[in-house]
Amino acid sequence: MLASSFKKKPRMVSSSKSGSSCNDAPTGVVVPASKESVELPSLDKEVGYGCEFPGCPRVFTTKTGRGVHHRKAHEDWYDARQKLDYVKARWTREESALMAREEAKARMQNAKHMDQVLQLVLPDRTLDSIKSHRRSAQYKELVLQAMGALSDSGKCAGPSQLANAELSTPLSSAVLGTGEPGGGGSGEHGSGDVPGSSRGEHLSALLDGLQPGPVVDRLRLIVRSVDDWSRARLHQEIGWFLRNLFWKPLTPNLARVSLPSKDKVSRRRLRRADYGRVQRAWKRNRNTCLRDLLRDKRTVSAPPEELMVPYWESVLRSGSSCTPGQRGRTAERTELWDTVSSKEVELALPPLGTAPGPDSFTPKDFRAVPSAVWACIFNIFMLCGRLPDYLLESRTTLIPKRDGACNPEDFRPITVSSVVVRCFHKVIANRMSRHIQLDPRQKAFRSLDGCSEGVFLLDFILGHARRNHRPVHLASLDVAKAFDSVSHAAILDVLRSFGVPDQMVEYIASVYAGSRTRLQGDGWQSHAIHPTCGVKQGDPLSPMIFNMVIDRLFALFPRDTGVTVGDTVLNGM
Repeated sequence: MLASSFKKKPRMVSSSKSGSSCNDAPTGVVVPASKESVELPSLDKEVGYGCEFPGCPRVFTTKTGRGVHHRKAHEDWYDARQKLDYVKARWTREESALMAREEAKARMQNAKHMDQVLQLVLPDRTLDSIKSHRRSAQYKELVLQAMGALSDSGKCAGPSQLANAELSTPLSSAVLGTGEPGGGGSGEHGSGDVPGSSRGEHLSALLDGLQPGPVVDRLRLIVRSVDDWSRARLHQEIGWFLRNLFWKPLTPNLARVSLPSKDKVSRRRLRRADYGRVQRAWKRNRNTCLRDLLRDKRTVSAPPEELMVPYWESVLRSGSSCTPGQRGRTAERTELWDTVSSKEVELALPPLGTAPGPDSFTPKDFRAVPSAVWACIFNIFMLCGRLPDYLLESRTTLIPKRDGACNPEDFRPITVSSVVVRCFHKVIANRMSRHIQLDPRQKAFRSLDGCSEGVFLLDFILGHARRNHRPVHLASLDVAKAFDSVSHAAILDVLRSFGVPDQMVEYIASVYAGSRTRLQGDGWQSHAIHPTCGVKQGDPLSPMIFNMVIDRLFALFPRDTGVTVGDTVLNGM
């Protein structure tokens, strides 16, 4: 091909004293080059990528071009090279049962890199094959059976115990019918108070009337053992239960967080992206969409990761142990930590439009599970006094507080935890709003129109001063980073002052002590950060806790200072 392209090209020949027939032509005369005199261009295979087919002289500048040539010009030779050795395309029942038992043992020992561990048991299987098989519903059911057998017997299940179980056998017949529970005891997995039998009976009553299935049957097994297990054992079991059934690990697509820069894409694609963004915003909320169109939010210039992460990590970890202390603790409100009912869960269901947490468990998935199941799980959380470890992970998104935000302090951190945690905390927050009496001067984060009441009260005070010809002095206090500057010690002391039960204070302390979050910005995600101060913006419990802390500030205002209207002294809002 290359020789034919140079065959008919003329060349310039200059006169020379050397004797040759070609050199007799005058200078500047174009003489057709003969086939023998043409020199092909040098095709050095060390410079480019030469064709690997024997006898083919083609050379390419890229590997992609060579690959296309292989597939098109030497199709049979290329297909022969692509043959793969397929090993055991189908999984046998014995292999599935063996791998399920080994995975159950590994989970009991908190092993990591589960796929690599299981490949040591089945060396003939590839990692991809093991990963694919572990995602099947039948295999997950086998793992639950194995874990149930381990939990009941307190030791490893024998080979015949699971090898003879069919994959289609219901969980109730394979797990719930294997003897009596309680093989753990308080001394096997740690110390702790043994839950009372009344709680176990109440949890069993919550599940009455539900259709049998993997979730309900496995939860019934845990509930049946509540009276025999310690808090540490119960915490471990409920963590495995939730992680195996409701955890869907998903790597966030950080490349889709922001719109591509204009110097990398065409204007046509930018217009299409803008149009799609406006259409989605219009479907969500028309008023917000109009406000966004009238003020261009893309004027925000988010700082890079190198500036945002150190700044916010120092804010989240630079808190002090300053606390107002406990002043006159009120009577303990035991109703705050009473058993959770299905009705309370239904009133606290997360909206469908909210984002999932790091576990990728969506509100739609949450609503697909009966509320009685979630009520039972929440009651187990209360018995344990803490959340499973994986539910303590969250992600923090930095939202601009104003137009033209360009500095780290111009952004607001919004923490998004799991949907399971948000619903449970919403149940507790609803109870606190009903049973805890705050100062009536507090208007924020309450089920009333605080802005309208505040504006009306301020207008009334100014009008009253004008009518009575009295001076009025108004001091406005804006606390910077108010949510992020509250110390955890102050939170616990304030909770005790309001009569929150010790079990509930212990739970909230464990949540803040073990929480971890990752900052997420414009196309990047930080390492795990452990906050040591502040309340979580985005958690349903945070507004109520923050109001309780601010309530102590209102109590410090002198009662004889303010605007007197009749017999009432107005000194704060």
